[in-house]
Order: sequence, then C-alpha cells, then structure tokens
Amino acid sequence: MLCIRGMTLLLIMGLVFSVSAAAEKAEVTIVVTWQGEEVSENSQIMIAGQTIPMVFAPGQPKTAELAPGTYEIMAMLVDGEVGAMPAQTRIELAGGERKTVEMELEAMPGMPMPDTDFPGTAVEPETAAFDPEDATDAELLDMLVQGDAADQTVAVEELSLHRRRDTAPQLLDLVLSSSGETRRLAMEALRGLGREMPDGMRVGTRPIDDVMDRILVLLDDSDLQIRIGAAEIVEYAWYFPDDAVPYLIAGLKDTELDMRKYSARALGSYGMRSDTHAEELFTALSEAAAEDSEIVRRLAVEALRWVPVGGSRRAGAAAPLLSDPAADVRKSAAEVITAVREDAGGVVPQLVAALEDEETAIRALVLRAMAGCDPDALSGHLEPIAAMLYDPERLVRRRAAEALANAGERALAVQSEMAAALLDDYHHVARIVASIHWVHFGSDSQPATPQLAQLLQREEGDFREAASAAAHALAAIGEPAIPTLIDLLHRDGLGTKYRAATALNTIGPAAADAVPRLLELYQDEDEYPDVRRAAFFAIVSITGEEPDA
Repeated sequence: MLCIRGMTLLLIMGLVFSVSAAAEKAEVTIVVTWQGEEVSENSQIMIAGQTIPMVFAPGQPKTAELAPGTYEIMAMLVDGEVGAMPAQTRIELAGGERKTVEMELEAMPGMPMPDTDFPGTAVEPETAAFDPEDATDAELLDMLVQGDAADQTVAVEELSLHRRRDTAPQLLDLVLSSSGETRRLAMEALRGLGREMPDGMRVGTRPIDDVMDRILVLLDDSDLQIRIGAAEIVEYAWYFPDDAVPYLIAGLKDTELDMRKYSARALGSYGMRSDTHAEELFTALSEAAAEDSEIVRRLAVEALRWVPVGGSRRAGAAAPLLSDPAADVRKSAAEVITAVREDAGGVVPQLVAALEDEETAIRALVLRAMAGCDPDALSGHLEPIAAMLYDPERLVRRRAAEALANAGERALAVQSEMAAALLDDYHHVARIVASIHWVHFGSDSQPATPQLAQLLQREEGDFREAASAAAHALAAIGEPAIPTLIDLLHRDGLGTKYRAATALNTIGPAAADAVPRLLELYQDEDEYPDVRRAAFFAIVSITGEEPDA
C-alpha cells in the first residue's frame, strides 16, 4: 500500500444550480474510488447547490442531508504525490430519497502511476515543519549564530524582513562583536532591514536609523562585504546621514571596484544633503567621473545632481561625459545637465556636439536641456538645432522645436527649416513651430504663409491646436496674409473656414476685401453655426457694423 505523506489544501469549486424548497430532506453518501479501491478517507468533497457549499475534509464521513434539488459534487485526492484528476458529477435529489454516489478518480495525463496500491485508510499525521514566521526574534538570532548552514540561511531570510526590524540593534551588535561567517550573515540580514521602508510609508525613523552612527564606522571596515553592506544601508537611509560623506568619499578611492561602486550609489541616493562637505564631495565625484570603470563613472555623474553646489558647476562637471564611450554614462550626463538646465548655458557647445549621438534618448535630453537654458547661449548654435527638426524620431523633433521656441525671435535665422517643420506629421512639432511664428516672428512670418495655410486646414483632432496656432500666425502677418485667408474661406472644411474667419476678425479693418465672402457665410442658413458666428464677428470687426440677418 502507498504511504501518504503530505496533506495539501485543495480548493474544490462547484456551481450552484437550483434547490427546491421542499421540507423533507434527502440523504446522499459519496464513495470515492481510485484504481478500484475506496479512498473516501483520503479525499476532499465539495457539494454545491445551496447558499454555502458543503465541504468534507479528509477523514470525515461523506454523508450529507440535503434539501431536494440539483447539486454539483466534486471530489479530489489530497495526496500531492499521486496524479489523480478531480472527479465531478451532477445529481438530482428528491425529498426523502437516499442515494449513494460513486466517483471514480482517473489518472492525470502525463503523471506517473504509483508503484504500490493506494490505501483506503486515513493519512498518518506528520510532524509539523518548522515555520520561521512563528519563531521569536531571539530564536532566529540564536539560529544565525549557532545553527547549521541551513538554519542560518532560514534565519537570515526571516531577519531581513520588515517585521523583524526591531532586531536591527542586535544584528549590529553581532556585526561589531563577531567574526567570520556569523559577522557576514548578520550584515546580510542588516542590509535587508536597511532596504525596508518605514511603516505605512510614513516619514520617520526606523530602528536601523537609530543606530546609523554606529553603522557609519563600518564604512572603513577591513572586510569588503561589511563595507559594502554599510554603504548600501546608507544609500537607503530615510534621512541621508551627513557624517557618511567623508567615509563615502574615501570609498570612491577604495582599491575594490565594488566599494567604489556602492559608495557612488550611496552618494547618488535621494536623501537630503547639507553643504558641509559640498566642495570636497564635488571634487571627489568629478574625479570619479573620469575613472576606468564605466559603472563608477555613471554612478558618480548621477550623484553630481545632489551635490549642493551651483547648477553651472554641476553642468560643467557632467559635460565632458557627453562624449563618453558608454551610452549609459552619456545618458546620465545628459540627465544631470537637463536637471540644471537653467544654469547650463555655459555647456551649450558640448550639448550641440552631443546632437550627433546615435542614441535617441540622449539627443532628446540634450535638446530638452537647451529648451531651458539661457536663450542668449543658443545664438550661433541654431542651425544644428534646426537640423534636428528632420530627425527620424519624432520625440527628437519635438524637443528641437521646444529648443527653438526658447531661442524666441533669434530663431528667425533658421526660418526656412522652421517653415518646413510646419508640415511635420507629428502634431506637437507643428503646434510648437506655428506658435513660434505667431508669438515671436509676427509679421516676419510672411515667408511661411503657404505652409501656415496648409497647417490651418488640418481637420484631424490632434492637429486642432496646431491649426489654431497657424491661424493666429497668419493674423499676426496681417495685410499680406489677407488674400490667403479669403481663399481659405472658400474651402470645404468647417474648421478651416472658422479659423480663417477668426484670423480676419483679428486683422480688422484692413481685411475689407474679405467682407463679401464673410457675408455669404453669415447669411447661409445651411452653414455650420460656429462658422456663421465667426463670420458675423469678423464683419463687425472689419466694418464696425453688424450685418443684416
């Protein structure tokens, strides 16, 4: 006979059908068989068809009194070692009926058959396995110190969890007072607690924060793993410990690459900084940004973002990394400069050179930095920016348009490229460039009249704002744009006629030649109401009088 070892909880699902309200109950007995033997004792049964399904656990008698009606029954073997498929059947019960239902379990496809017979007796209980969740903090700490390798692994995994956060001081005591493997295991558990957030994401201290001053001394420990663990705990500190800065600066020059990496990561974490060590930190990170390791260079330049020195100095330190051979380093440098873009005017030449980068994200970041820097710094660099209006990536084209918008009227130097961009198939690009013509170029937009007229006629939903900006730009051109606007009043698009009439309204008395067509639109009862209304107000603006209805 096969000995059954593990009892596994099985979820048995049933569908509720119909149950009559007859007063006299029926009785049903379920017999479960497997390979010709009864195994009811080792099966779990669910009977569905009432408000609450009836569940019979292994070892319980499988007999039930039920109201008359339709029921769904499912049976399943509880031994995970035997590949038996659940059995399911539907029965009808009449009032007072006594019925025995036999349910034969079949082998699960692809599962091996057992070598021995399956018993029809109850499963012998096993000794409950050790559950680390039920262990006390003291028991787990004792396992970590005195247990075998398996016990130590279990203890570290459990002690690393947030629910064990109160053990942080004891774990630190072990790190400071122990040696060898015990010390490293205690640090591993302490690192896990260091990565945990405060309760309910509330701002405040954790037990590990209360012993941070003792953790800092481990940043120059002779054991590399201890130093790395301490650096990682500092990285996740809720409040960045300012006293850690000198240790981490030293860590940037550690002989071990991993310590340099973790030191740079900790210095680049989001905790608030004071300016106590700002200058020496800025120098150390600038030097680390030039070291051989790609990952250290990247982490060092990212950390520059949080150094409390002027933005122009941070941009200047990051700018050389825009030509780094590693794309991740170049991207991080561009992100730092973008974060301080208001002060990035001094590095515009390096930003312009980075427009040739093969990475889309880097080109877009560089242009975004230009969109926020001092507009005067862009003078003399507008042609390479305008060239980005032809980039195959639409995000890059949008960022180029934003950079040119920042340049303002200076962008007249690249008006031909901008006129072409009015016909871009990305609505954001067209909208931004049209707005530049409207807000910054005014009457100087006349060379772009044909392109503005084409954009004004875009009727797609995404292009409505761009088309409206084109109408404003034509209105800003003034009298030279009137013939074009009159022509647009004869086009089919409702939006086109509405926007053209609105532009003529803005131009006012100089647009007298447009009045006959505007009057036709206003008096056409079949015309779209908004078009008629726009024509009415345009006539009033041009003539000073209301037209006859």
